[in-house]
Amino acid sequence: METEAQPFVLVFNRLTLVLGGVIAPLEIFPQPLCAIAQALPFSAILYGPARTLVHFEADRFGWLLIQQILTLIVGSVILLLMYSIAIRRVNINGG
Repeated sequence: METEAQPFVLVFNRLTLVLGGVIAPLEIFPQPLCAIAQALPFSAILYGPARTLVHFEADRFGWLLIQQILTLIVGSVILLLMYSIAIRRVNINGG
């Protein structure tokens, strides 16, 4: 059974493959796209750990840890904001 969120899941999966460096290394992208792809959490989740396993460099590993921690902090803040908005809407509607 297809859900209403299926197209968004498909787009997210394709973005993860392309911007996460699964299909091609991020270094071969044009410079503006490479900078954007490396700033997004996809590279911290997929490309960074894979590159660290293949070719370990201490400075890249340190930057990867910082990027992952920042991704966790930003994601947690966004989720907490969404949660507080949802709770407020439920309480307003008498739930």
